[in-house]
Amino acid sequence: MALKHSHTDYTKPARATVAGRIPNMNYSRKPFSLFGPTIAIDIYLAVELFAIMGIGLLVASIYVGGYLDATNYHVDYFYPTLIVTVVFGYLMNRAGQYKVPSLCRSTHSFSAVMSSLLIAFAAVIVIGFAARIANEFSRVWLFGWFGSSLLAIIVLRVIAGRIFNHLSATGVIRRNVAIYGQGKIADSLAWDLRHAHPGLRLVGRFHPAGDTQSGKSADVFGDLEDLVAFGQTQPLDSVVLALPALSKDELQHILKTLAVLPAEIQLYPSFAGDMVPLRGMTSYDHLRLLDLQRKPMSDWGVLAKRIEDIIVAGTALVVFAPLMALCAAAIKLDSTGPVFFRQRRHGYNNNVFSVWKFRTMSVMEDGEDVVQASRGDSRVTRVGRWLRRTSLDELPQLFNVLAGDMSIVGPRPHPLVLKSNYSGLLTYYANRHRVKPGITGWAQIHGYRGPTETPDLMERRVKFDMEYIENWSLWLDVKIIAATPFLGFFSRNAL
Repeated sequence: MALKHSHTDYTKPARATVAGRIPNMNYSRKPFSLFGPTIAIDIYLAVELFAIMGIGLLVASIYVGGYLDATNYHVDYFYPTLIVTVVFGYLMNRAGQYKVPSLCRSTHSFSAVMSSLLIAFAAVIVIGFAARIANEFSRVWLFGWFGSSLLAIIVLRVIAGRIFNHLSATGVIRRNVAIYGQGKIADSLAWDLRHAHPGLRLVGRFHPAGDTQSGKSADVFGDLEDLVAFGQTQPLDSVVLALPALSKDELQHILKTLAVLPAEIQLYPSFAGDMVPLRGMTSYDHLRLLDLQRKPMSDWGVLAKRIEDIIVAGTALVVFAPLMALCAAAIKLDSTGPVFFRQRRHGYNNNVFSVWKFRTMSVMEDGEDVVQASRGDSRVTRVGRWLRRTSLDELPQLFNVLAGDMSIVGPRPHPLVLKSNYSGLLTYYANRHRVKPGITGWAQIHGYRGPTETPDLMERRVKFDMEYIENWSLWLDVKIIAATPFLGFFSRNAL
């Protein structure tokens, strides 16, 4: 890469030729010079935390002081409200919920709000029992405070979403970003800045001296010296370096040149232009590694998921035992053959296991020659058609869940032949096996049940499966389980 090692004094006014090439874009980021994203976030943070504390004290005043007619309770009830407020704020901050993108997309934060509140209130209860003072506080006050706080924060988040989106659209809290780079990596970063982040605004692109290709783009205003001139005449918050190759000397020269600007300097990894996903950074003492992929769940997540499966599957087996007995009797009376059907399918980490179902067809196909059921398929029995329509044929998979081969929620396990057919057609098909397969899933409650006759249908199903894997949480599992009786069991696609 050829860089211009100039000794220009950038503390002097910008070159006349540079000023002539840079248009006056009038990229005013904020109508109030002292108001920016940090101040807006801090104001909202204070409102949210004061709301939790205020609701706790208000409910105590109404119920404890009013209904129970207690006196001198204020100090005793103040400390629990303080603990909940501090713990909640800490957890939400750790989860990245006090940032412009999170506040703009308010509905995405509801699961974090619920989990943070639960942990904060659990902390107060644990501390109360440890100090042997838990019985001194009203349980009605505690539950009333929790419910009121949850509702209040959700309402605040919805309102904040509208306000922050407006502030971002009008430029009040949006950060102005310039790119210094070249090639596909700079093009990829420019696209991301224009489309992916509500709190960022691309105000210009600049390239190394001698790069004639980048200079042809309409939004490229010049080289490194021009970038400095731009930053001294236009509001600029950050400069992102997006270069395919960068030596130590070149980087030092760029940083020294840009040091005159009151802006942040950030480095965009050179391989990001090849669509490599970045998940964050992990530190091991002095070693820092960029995260390209993380486990969908680990440590406590794995344990919590397994506890969820055992509790839900065990309870469901007890509740549905009479219905399963009726299904078994109907199958035996309707056609000859066994009650249960077993078929090998791919599970977690591509391991093969045998899935259990109620038999719905007159054949028992397995292996590489399975033919999916089609509409009006003569192989489906009379009882089998009803079992498929209501998804009751899936109930025996509760035993697979208890055995650890499956989960209650996860991507549906497909017959072996489907993996052979689609692995070469769909890039991310095999990524479904990063978690255990499930009885129900994110794709199923969105209507993707039944056969997948075309690659397009399978691609849509895999897309929902990948969304679930990338965004897994216990709260997401709860939502899917709650929606399954209404959106997953009965489906026009079931055959």
